[in-house]
Amino acid sequence: MDTVESRQQNIVGVSFAPFIMYKLISGTLAIENRLVTLKISDQGNMLYEDATNNTTENIDKSPLYKKSVDVDFYGRVWTFDIESNLAFRRASESYQPTLILLSGIFIDLIILGLFIFLTRANRQALRYADNMNVELKIKTKRLEKSNHDLEEFAYIASHDLKSPLNAMRKLVNWIKEDCIDILPESSLKHIALLENRSDRMSNLLNDLLDYARIERFDYKAETLHLAASTKEVFSLLDHDDNVTLTVLDDVELEFPRIPFEMIMRNLISNAIKHHDKAIIKINVSYVQENNMHKISIEDNGPGIPPELFNKAIEMFQTLKPRDKVEGSGMGLALVNKIILHYEGKMNIESDGICGTRINIMLPLQIK
Repeated sequence: MDTVESRQQNIVGVSFAPFIMYKLISGTLAIENRLVTLKISDQGNMLYEDATNNTTENIDKSPLYKKSVDVDFYGRVWTFDIESNLAFRRASESYQPTLILLSGIFIDLIILGLFIFLTRANRQALRYADNMNVELKIKTKRLEKSNHDLEEFAYIASHDLKSPLNAMRKLVNWIKEDCIDILPESSLKHIALLENRSDRMSNLLNDLLDYARIERFDYKAETLHLAASTKEVFSLLDHDDNVTLTVLDDVELEFPRIPFEMIMRNLISNAIKHHDKAIIKINVSYVQENNMHKISIEDNGPGIPPELFNKAIEMFQTLKPRDKVEGSGMGLALVNKIILHYEGKMNIESDGICGTRINIMLPLQIK
């Protein structure tokens, strides 16, 4: 981290352009409003000089008044050379009282003092900003650690919970195998309900593992064909013959294969699960936009109401009861986390009546 001192030296060091200094001086101490001329140097390096940055009409080569002031700015010493100008000489020759002339110079020095005061106030503001940055970095590190601990907990908990869950599912299967002929209808319904809940829990744990795994592994980019990769994902999903997938555009992508397949699997399976039509159509299209891959997954389902867009990408959120649509409620949350991890973005387009279009933007090159 840069120290306050090094940052201050960078601000007011030799590299401080004379043009910037000229603008600053001319804005606060305009030469036409002064009875003195200024020359400001930083340890021998000229920062500002009226004689070079302004017309020389008002420069007095034999000034009646001279003064040199050293001022400590941010650990460096600036030298202010102040000399009376021709306006001062003309005023003194016009028989104005000496007190008035000295008052004019005194006012000029007050203005200079004000400039110095403002500059020192700026230094205090910079120091305060640096302190705030330090506090912000500390809080950011704490937040990052908290997020890491949470992901670690989710990963471990999900992994450890799968073992007893699998044992429970085996017990249910054994009971069915041994007692299916003697169990009453009500008990069979209860067993079916238990199997359904076990499957839901298993899916939830798998999704939690995927969610926690995103930033734990460094997946390497591979050359992927959009059409082939998407169709392969689709072929592995459980769907009926009334579902058709069309990839309207094909292109090569440089992207990690497993995260890409997770994105497409969740988006396509969501389109299938939340569908309400006899014929399900899913179209995948591509265009390069704003120097990014833009992949759109569009379906002809019921759509998502615009007011529920934000809710749809939250964890454990489903837009319909889980007894009607099976799912963990993490599909879009998982997709969104993957996309953000690779510095992309996602948005939803739908009128909430007919069809949903989900656009994902992925960088052309993975850092």
